[in-house]
Amino acid sequence: RTPRSPEELLADPTFQELRSLQAKHTYLAQPSHDLYIWVQACENAARDGEDEKAKDSLNRLRQAVEQEESTLAAAFSLFKPPGKDCLTAREVGVMLDYLGFPAGQDDVSKVLSAVDADSDGNMSLPEFQNYVGRMGGSFS
Repeated sequence: RTPRSPEELLADPTFQELRSLQAKHTYLAQPSHDLYIWVQACENAARDGEDEKAKDSLNRLRQAVEQEESTLAAAFSLFKPPGKDCLTAREVGVMLDYLGFPAGQDDVSKVLSAVDADSDGNMSLPEFQNYVGRMGGSFS
């Protein structure tokens, strides 16, 4: 089969679903992330017109994203105070210390400034997931 043209590829439903998944989970566009291999497999199969292989790769990617998000939610909850939905600077410090990273006030500030997308001074679960995703994922 002849590879699809860029126009055909953009019109492919599986390729569109892949792009939608990447838009929701931006870390999937990073070659350093563990799940990027499935992104590439889906892209290559879609480009080559191997529809079933593209769909299979996309399904595997979806399952892996769900597992990743579940793993990260469990890790996040270890440091989150009961009844709260985010980590304050104090909890981020505890988390960094527990994970063996520098956990001084400057270190916590640097991490929070890197992840705090809504500038509320805290780390939410989606911010945590995006941060770990940018670092290569929970399997790295």
